[in-house]
Amino acid sequence: MRQEIYAQSLRVIGHALDNLRINAFVLEKHTDKYIVRDWEPSFLRSIADEVWGLADSYLASPTKESSDLLAYDSADTERLETIARPP
Repeated sequence: MRQEIYAQSLRVIGHALDNLRINAFVLEKHTDKYIVRDWEPSFLRSIADEVWGLADSYLASPTKESSDLLAYDSADTERLETIARPP
């Protein structure tokens, strides 16, 4: 059961990062969050705003550790899963 939850979370996060054209990153698991680091935030924001106008829809919750991190928790992955579903 836990593996299914991890697999679903990783699939959703991978899809969101792909939509944001992030091809290389470091992914770490900390408690209930997945932390994405080592990507180019200025490029990410400009592309997301310009192409989709929805940067915040695909970005995870901001973290206090650094503005260069994306942190996805279970609420983020559920929200992204909902966004990805066809109407």
